[in-house]
Amino acid sequence: MKNVTISMDEATLAWVRVEAAKAGQSVSSWLGKRLAAERGADEAAERERQEAIADMDRFLASPGWPLGIEKFDREEIYEERLRGLERRRLQPGPAEAGASGHRANG
Repeated sequence: MKNVTISMDEATLAWVRVEAAKAGQSVSSWLGKRLAAERGADEAAERERQEAIADMDRFLASPGWPLGIEKFDREEIYEERLRGLERRRLQPGPAEAGASGHRANG
């Protein structure tokens, strides 16, 4: 173990001494354990972040979308829509309606 000298204000030192006494530890031991616990929490959070990144990388590298949905190509989507429009038989608009106000058959 290494020794370290730290500085803190009187109020903080008083609080640390009380907390260490409650735990039945020396100030040095109590501070060391608190800092080790904090470091462990930081490391655990970093591991969780790295696992989430790895999960996202695996998802994005997968061949298809979940639930059996295939990826769509932009050109395929537009081609499909254009074919649908070509197949539809559009009715003449109001400007093309007959004088009686009825639409022409066609």
